[in-house]
Amino acid sequence: MDILQQIIEMDKAAAARNEAMRKAELERLDAMDVLNRQHLEQVVKNERAQAKEFLALRREKLEKKKADAEAELSERISRLDGIFDTHKDEWQSEIIARITGE
Repeated sequence: MDILQQIIEMDKAAAARNEAMRKAELERLDAMDVLNRQHLEQVVKNERAQAKEFLALRREKLEKKKADAEAELSERISRLDGIFDTHKDEWQSEIIARITGE
């Protein structure tokens, strides 16, 4: 009977060790899950920061292109205004002459 009792005690001890190892493994997995989640959050945070920086640079370049285009347009309008002012009297006379037939 002593041997049977030892076997039962060894089985209980093995079951207790097994349960302790299972709990330790679950705790380790939970800790890894937390670390993975933290890592993922950091990666997402970094990606968002990079995307925000990229967008800021693209907006800056777009604003510069827009300003350059507006400056060029303003310059062209100014040149056309100058040409019109130079020839205004001549063109008015020509238009009136064509209308009146003179």
